[in-house]
Order: sequence, then structure tokens, then C-alpha cells
Amino acid sequence: MITDDHEELLAEAYEHLKHGRFRMALTAARKVYEESPENDKAVMCLAWASLENGDPAHALELANIAVETSNDNVNTHLYRGYLLMRMSVFEGALSDLDKAISQKPDLLSWAYLNKARTFAGMGRFFEALEEIAKINETDPDENHKIDKVKEFLRRALGYGEGFLSGMLENKRSLMEEAEEALKEKEYWFSLWAAKNILETPSLKKEHPKARLLELESLLGMFQVRRAFQKVKEIENEFKDNEYFQNIYQRILKFFPEEQIITSVEEPIHSAGGRTDTVIKDNELFKIHSARTYDLIENIRSGRRTYLLQFSEETVTYIGVEIIFENPFYNKQNEIINGLAIWFLNDREVGRHHFNIDMEKNWKTIEFVQSWGTDIPGFWSRGQGRVDIYLDNIIVCSRWFLVGHSEVVNFEDIDKLIDIGQYEKPVTEQPIYVKQTSLASQDNESLEDLLTNLNTFIGLDSVKQSMQDFVAYLKFIKEREKLGLKTEDSLSVNSIFLGNPGTGKTTIARLLGKIFKAMGLLKNGHVIEV
Repeated sequence: MITDDHEELLAEAYEHLKHGRFRMALTAARKVYEESPENDKAVMCLAWASLENGDPAHALELANIAVETSNDNVNTHLYRGYLLMRMSVFEGALSDLDKAISQKPDLLSWAYLNKARTFAGMGRFFEALEEIAKINETDPDENHKIDKVKEFLRRALGYGEGFLSGMLENKRSLMEEAEEALKEKEYWFSLWAAKNILETPSLKKEHPKARLLELESLLGMFQVRRAFQKVKEIENEFKDNEYFQNIYQRILKFFPEEQIITSVEEPIHSAGGRTDTVIKDNELFKIHSARTYDLIENIRSGRRTYLLQFSEETVTYIGVEIIFENPFYNKQNEIINGLAIWFLNDREVGRHHFNIDMEKNWKTIEFVQSWGTDIPGFWSRGQGRVDIYLDNIIVCSRWFLVGHSEVVNFEDIDKLIDIGQYEKPVTEQPIYVKQTSLASQDNESLEDLLTNLNTFIGLDSVKQSMQDFVAYLKFIKEREKLGLKTEDSLSVNSIFLGNPGTGKTTIARLLGKIFKAMGLLKNGHVIEV
């Protein structure tokens, strides 16, 4: 049985999927699935989210489970058919979609559209066009998709390519149409177009771009084996191409046994990844720094602790602080538009447009942007990055890590550069930063925390030390009440020794909460250096 709260979260996950917010969808879908693993809607939602986050094997496994547990529900066949089509399992997709269409599902138009895409992926363009003709859709968003598929199918069939139509129309090139198809995620057409360009000698100048387009299309259709073969054929030709390197890295994630090639730029690494700032050359904006931090901890405590690595167990929203010089200083007031694009493991997980209102007497400006969800898990372990654009110019990229614990960034920007006081205009944050995230932390009682400590097996010396420390602190407070002299400073330095996996970090986090409950700390979080 799925509760009303989880039904709402499930609907939110599907909404994220439909609008391309795939990391958010995965976080929400996992939450619902953990609470209701027997619910076929929850299982299918997690299957879809897994596919969009680059795990087709897990997606297929979950989709099969959803169909088996749903008593042949029409919608589970429809969604599995969609996922199979996306994974280029075309015969299986046709079987599921035909079964769904025969039962007239609520999403009948979508079923016909996906059947048309399946035929198109098989190169059966005329049959695909016949399926499109069966659609009776009035939703503007769906109509746009249907019209685009129809347009691409007619192009693939050679309709409207006569001499007269070419004179009367402002006809776009095949490359332009292919790039649009890639943007629309109609990978079957961008793949078809790339192959046609590569087979046309007169379009030789476009062959390099077509080869990259072919790789992107194969990857989009999860034809990773073919993509891997293609990338090996052309890697020498494109070894200095940054876009190619990005595609190559995404393909290699499906082949962990292969040697990972290095990036074109030489990154700065911390243990296990990259944590540097890359400032891009441009004539207008001089960037001084870009630093990342835990947004919620900043709001709750009023302080910013800059981090190179975030804890995947606790982080919900990551913030980035940018400091730059005002290019219009002492000249004019100006409003510039900005864009923050967030990545995790080379996949875009979110983007946000914002404006910065700058006054002419402001010399140096600081602004912040953030991304995440209320549920921990959105930022899973791996390599993160945020790209910052100002007035459509990429000005910097900040790299960070997500791991088992936090790692502090001790770089002192104020000592590196003399830039004086920063002006801090308010910039709009994404609507997903909910007010519930900004509430104060729940205060657990000291008794509950000590009871929690006592549930751990062993650690007798730690437990006794904490009991003695609490008793000593109470003794000190009683002396203060009586006006007796007390030692103002207390030493709570501790060393935890043990092999990996023996609970050192877990106990340290619990002690942080205990110290907060005792009034020794304002915040009970633990930062690993």
C-alpha cells in the first residue's frame, strides 16, 4: 500500500522525468521504492529513472519486475515498451506497445508515438508514419513532439526534396536537422542523418561533426557496444577534441575494464578526483574565486564552511559562491543574466537562470547559486562540477567531490587577493529549495543520544568516558550556580583508532550531536579534514 505522501512524491518523480530533471527523479523514485517495493508504479518509476541516469541493466530488471507484479496492467506494458524502445530492444518494445494499444490505455497517443519511434529505430519509416497518423492529440506539448517526429520521418522518406520545393522553401541542411533531433532526443533520426552525411562525399567538411553526432546518437540509444567500436576507430583523429573526450568518458563508464583516458586539461586532483576551479578567459568578467559549501548548514548556522568534498549521507543542497570584479564599476548600473549548470559524473543534473543587479559603485561582487533536493541521496558519490555563465559567457567551472565524508577547503581567498569588501546582491535560487529545508535542525535530547550510543556493540571505554564527561559537566554547572570558581575551558580532544569499517566516523558524528545537546557546540555536525 502506498501512502498519500508517497503518492505525491511518486507523481513528483514522474514530473521530473518528463521535464528532464533526472537526478531529482532518481532521488524521489528511490525514496518511494524503499517504502513500497511491491508497488508496480514505484518500481516502474525507479526503472525509468535508472535508465535516464545511465543504468540500463538495472532499469530492465526493474521494468520486468513491475510487469510481473502488476497482473499484466496495461500501463506497465506501456512503460516497459517505452524503456525497451529507448534501449534499442525494438522487437520487445513492439510486443509491449501492441499489447498496451490493444487495451486502449489513457496514454494511447503516447503509445502510438513510441511505436512510431520504435519502427523508426528499425529503419521502417513508412510504418512509423502510419502510426503517427493514428494519433489524435490536443495537448500542445505532445503536439510539438508529434509534429517533430512526423517532420523527421518525412525527411527520412525523402518527402519534399524535389527541385521546386527546394527553391520555394528556406530549406535547412541535414546537419541542422540532425542537431535539432539530437536536442529533441530523437536519436534515431540524428543517427540516420549522421550516417547519410558520412556517406556523402560532397559533405566531407561536415564529416568530423557527423562522427561526433553519430557517437552521441548511439549513446542516446544505449547502443554502447557499437559506440565503443566507433570511438576506437576515430580516437587518434579526435584525441585533442574536448567534446570527443567527454563522449569517450561517458561510453567508457559501460566498460570499467577499459583504461580511462585523461582529460585534455590537466586537472588538480584530491584523493580520488578533481577539486579545482577553472577560470575561463574572457574580456569582460574577472573571476576571483568559486567555492562550494553546504547550503543548508550555512543557512542554519550563519557560517560558511567551504568544502572540497561533501558527505553523500547528509548533503541535500550544494551552494557555490562566486566573487568577481564589476566590469561596469564607476560607469553605469547594469543587470546581467547568469546561468548555473550542475553536473554529477559527467551528467547534467540541473540548471538555473538568474539575474544579478549591479550598481556602478560596486567594485567587487559576490553571488551564490545552489542545487539539490530535500532528500539526501540526490548528490550520490562521484565527481561533481558547476559551470557558471554570465551574459552567455562561460566564466568558470568549479569541481568538487561527493564521498563518505566532508573534506574542508582551507584556501583563504582573502589572503590571496586584495579585493576589499564584497557587495552581495540577492540572486534568485531554484524553486526546488523548499522552505522545509531551511527549518532548524531537530534537537535530540541528551538522554536519547546516550541511549543510542549504548546500542553499539563494544566501545565500553567510549561509553564510560562519555558518562564520566556528562557527570563532570553537570558538576561544573552546579559549581557555577553556587558562584564557585570553575575552569572556563574544557578539552574535548579525542583520537579514534581502528581499522576501516569499525565505526570511527559513525561514533564521531554521534559525539558531535552529544556535544551539541550538552551545550558545548552550536552545531553538531562533523567535518573530516
